[in-house]
Amino acid sequence: MDISHNTVAVNAGGCGILLIDQGRPGEGGRTAIYKTRTNTIENNEMILEGPGCAGDAFDVEAQNENYSIITAGNNRFDRDLYRFPLSSLSFLRFEWGHRVLDWEDLRLMGLEPHGRFEIH
Repeated sequence: MDISHNTVAVNAGGCGILLIDQGRPGEGGRTAIYKTRTNTIENNEMILEGPGCAGDAFDVEAQNENYSIITAGNNRFDRDLYRFPLSSLSFLRFEWGHRVLDWEDLRLMGLEPHGRFEIH
């Protein structure tokens, strides 16, 4: 799935674009495995009005086969613009692979190589 060319306004404490993986029950109580993979998030603008986040979210346990699907599933963020107020710059969070990253760590992980953030 491609998620591109969106403008997302985010209230303080909210999150911009997230990839989410959930362990959901299927028919008859069976576990249905949804694979959050092969997603490209690019050329979006996220305007955060205070502390906020983007990236991924999970609700699966370590033994679940989807535990690392987002980081290992060919998902990528690139060419996105993140706008933050100066007062919240230290509260920029990018959640990825069960870690919380700052902008530099995010780039070291290979995410947003052409992305940028601006202070508004």
